[in-house]
Amino acid sequence: MGTTIVFTALLIRLSLSPVDISFMKSYMKAIDEVAEKYGKLNATKLKIKLSLQKNAVTFYLGNAEIYKIHEKINNFSAKNFSINLKASKLLMKQIVVSSVNIEDAKIKAVFKSDQEFENFLKKKSPSQKNNEINLKKIYFDNVNLEIMEKKNNSILLKSQNIKGEILLNKYKLVVEKLEVPELTYNQVSSNLEFIVKGIKAKKVNFSLYNVNIDNIKIIGLLKNSRLREYLDNIDDLHLKNVYINSDINSNRTEVDTLLFIENKKINISATSYLTKQKKNKLNTIIKFDEFALLKYFSKNIIPKKISLIKRKNLLFKGELSLNFNDQSIESLTIKANAKNVKNEKFLLTINKSPLKKYEVNEINLSASLIKKSLRINFLDIFNDESSLRLAGNISNLDIVNNYDLVMSMKNLSLRDFFVIQDGLNLSKNYNLSDKLKFLKNGLIKNAVIELGANNNKIEIKSIFGELTDIEIIKDISKKILSKNIKIQSDGERLIFNIPVAQISEGNKKVNLLNTEIVIEDYNYAIIDNFNLTIKANLNSRYSFLFDMAKELKLTSIEDFQIKNLDGEVDAKININIFKGPENNNEIKYIISGLLKSFKSIESENVEKLPIYLKDFNGEFSLATNKGFIKGKGKLNTSDADIELVLDSENNLIIDVLSEAKHDSFDFLKEFKFLSKGNTRLKMKIKTNVNEDKWKAEVNGNLFANEVNLDFIDYNKPINRRATMTANFLFDGYSLLEVKNLNFVTEDLILNGGLFFEENGNLSKVHIKQYIQGKNNFSGTLDNINKSKKKFIIEGERVDIKSFIQGKNSNNQNYELKIKVNELFFKNTNFGKAEFEINTSNNKVVNLLGKTYINDEENVNLKIEKEKPKELKISIIDTGKFLKKIDFSDSILGGMTDVVLFLDDTNSSILNGKYNVKDFSVKNASFLARLLQLASFTGLLEILSTEGIPFSSLNGEFIKKSNTLEISMSRFEGLSLGATLKGKVDIKNKFIDVEGVLVPAYAINAAINKIPLIGKIITGAEGEGLIGIKYNAKGNYEDPEFAINPLSILTPGIIRNIFSSSNEQEEKEEEANQ
Repeated sequence: MGTTIVFTALLIRLSLSPVDISFMKSYMKAIDEVAEKYGKLNATKLKIKLSLQKNAVTFYLGNAEIYKIHEKINNFSAKNFSINLKASKLLMKQIVVSSVNIEDAKIKAVFKSDQEFENFLKKKSPSQKNNEINLKKIYFDNVNLEIMEKKNNSILLKSQNIKGEILLNKYKLVVEKLEVPELTYNQVSSNLEFIVKGIKAKKVNFSLYNVNIDNIKIIGLLKNSRLREYLDNIDDLHLKNVYINSDINSNRTEVDTLLFIENKKINISATSYLTKQKKNKLNTIIKFDEFALLKYFSKNIIPKKISLIKRKNLLFKGELSLNFNDQSIESLTIKANAKNVKNEKFLLTINKSPLKKYEVNEINLSASLIKKSLRINFLDIFNDESSLRLAGNISNLDIVNNYDLVMSMKNLSLRDFFVIQDGLNLSKNYNLSDKLKFLKNGLIKNAVIELGANNNKIEIKSIFGELTDIEIIKDISKKILSKNIKIQSDGERLIFNIPVAQISEGNKKVNLLNTEIVIEDYNYAIIDNFNLTIKANLNSRYSFLFDMAKELKLTSIEDFQIKNLDGEVDAKININIFKGPENNNEIKYIISGLLKSFKSIESENVEKLPIYLKDFNGEFSLATNKGFIKGKGKLNTSDADIELVLDSENNLIIDVLSEAKHDSFDFLKEFKFLSKGNTRLKMKIKTNVNEDKWKAEVNGNLFANEVNLDFIDYNKPINRRATMTANFLFDGYSLLEVKNLNFVTEDLILNGGLFFEENGNLSKVHIKQYIQGKNNFSGTLDNINKSKKKFIIEGERVDIKSFIQGKNSNNQNYELKIKVNELFFKNTNFGKAEFEINTSNNKVVNLLGKTYINDEENVNLKIEKEKPKELKISIIDTGKFLKKIDFSDSILGGMTDVVLFLDDTNSSILNGKYNVKDFSVKNASFLARLLQLASFTGLLEILSTEGIPFSSLNGEFIKKSNTLEISMSRFEGLSLGATLKGKVDIKNKFIDVEGVLVPAYAINAAINKIPLIGKIITGAEGEGLIGIKYNAKGNYEDPEFAINPLSILTPGIIRNIFSSSNEQEEKEEEANQ
């Protein structure tokens, strides 16, 4: 009973206030058991209190020190330290600690390095599941904390007067309340320092915490961070009025604060998530306002050529998402909008040039940085008129050669586009501003370009867009204008659609409608390596169209050009250019359409053709070395159908069908041979476009023409059959040769060729065959444009009348050689002949000629240079010669010498003399009539049988117009002599001659030689003592003969008296008549 009372009294006492039982501490088994769990415990005071109502026993320890609480904590001391135990459990000899109170405590720990300390903080707390003590809560007040680094003997973390409550919930430490006036943390290895003031944390409910922090200073944040390469001037951060809401169940933390960078205030709100699977990974979203982000961009991420002017005026508003792994930033995502806040706009300039600038009003940005990989969701840049957007991935910021980017533009001027593109500092292969520098004006209305790069190979994967008001200036004179260009691509093809465009050079213009340009395989070095297709409707002048072909290097089309033509071209074009190595391109094209009002043009730089085209209209088609042109026009004022065909081997054929007027051939000048009528002309031109030489095959029907070949005195009247064919050979625009020239009429065949000098003048004529009348020969006319022409005639026959009567130019010098089997003059055949004649100013200065009978030389003609007025003719057998020329067969034998005296002005015959020796006259009708009338029967018989021989015939004559005046000719023979004088009208074939027949001429001649009386008896020389006077008058064939029979016995002197008297009577009679 007494024991019960004592025990009850003891409990009441313990319940009222703690009892000092320090003297019993060495006997307190419970205290020892707690110490064994949490380290060695040492205290100078010990009190105990019992609360039956709370089922608690509380031990109060004064000046307590706990050892071995952790291997790194080398000092844990508290001025006041109390432990609350479950009373009921204690009576059952079980230790259950419900709470611990710590006041005025000091905690010191030492770690080898800051990395070891960070690893300690990350280390998972040991499980308390089997802990019989079952500690629930820890209360602490005025706790001072100090963490040291042994390596550098420096303070890692320091804080004083920490106050709070910690709950052990399901074996986890849960902070119920925390107040920290100031905390300093130094990350020695990275020179990073945190100074935190005024921390107040409070648990709102089972999972939600509120934290208020007055001040946070972060010093040296970027010194050792990867972001240091991209950001400048953000070494220190200062946060004020930090408010934190944290939900431990959702691992979500919200933060609102004011961020100060270089004393610039930024409103910040952030939300963080701790990854449940990996507790050391933290996702943080930071919202900010009025942040001049570009101001802090490092030069490392701004291309060298670009300068950002007034960038502090562009203030960003947005959010930044940070992913931490082991307290380091693993990834970063930013979403932001920026606008100019002042009138002075932010400028992007190239090389600080005032001419290369781009004004920026607003920027929208969404991007992510994961390790060294940058993903740009969008980067939008706006100014007053245009906008840009960039999106894509850069796989490695250290080596920017692998990326996929999409760039879009709206209402961006080409000038601004090149400013931006220049700033990218691309290599020469990829610099579009360098390759497209001829683009001077224009607007990118909208465009989307998808770019890719792999190992420095840039690929344009796709392009879509529309350009307006484009002006392309190739050089000072050439420019291209287009109101609208649409661009699209499908990854392999780049397509330009241009509704209307104009290419101009001065007054020259090429108009293009509905143009489509397709670039295939355009990836890598975009402008230098691609396959190109151009489709368009085209209107242009012909000459300027070929200038454009040169720009495109369409050499095969250039070869199709006739340089002295121009006109209007309406065409559809389809050109394919396939790029090859070293610019060896393969070109395929189809061009078809209409040619309008084509004509020949004259130019100082273009050689003039003898054929002039006018008013040509037609259709054409060209297709990769194939083509045709077909239409109607005028050639040299004559209507013509023209068709041109180009085959696959570059052979060009032009067919011309024309009703050619005679004056269309005026270009032939002195060689023009048509004077009236129209020619049905067919012409076929053949060439290869790779060669300068070409041929024109001409076929003309001359039925309706009057043809005059003046040089041979030939005329073909209208409406008589005639054809002409020839092949004209050209080198470029120079006529080299007319080959296979054939001119055929009802009475003429002429074929041969013409040869020309480089200047187009005729140099040589070759006559392969000339058949007309008595002509059948070949020949050449050479040195036409030289001081002396050479003319060679060879063949069967030639009638020199054609050449003598031809209309030749005055003052010509030529050398003529004739070698023919038959030489004609009019109807006279002189037989085989050879002549060499030299003239000067249309006068013969030298002549050598021969004619042959039975291949034997018979006649020689000669004019010597020393005596150019004398033509000497020698005939070996006069009888044969006269018979050969069908003049007479009455003469036998005889050698003749003739001297003709020529006019100095035109080489015509003035007079002459002749001498014939040793010939006979047989069966001569003229002489027979005279002998018959004179009753010289004996001589008449001799004439009819063996012929009357003569030893000589000589005489002289004068030629007046067409009349020969024979002054005196004398025939001398043994049995007969004669004289003759009078006139012979060559043109009208009329004679009027007289003379004396002298029989027994030898005797008469002997008397004549008697001194003094010989000439008195015989009279004139050649007449003799006995002679009969005669005369003949009339036509060659049948003249009227008369003799004076009384004169036979009259001495010569008396005959002369009679003769003179008779002549006087005849003259008087003629006068009276």
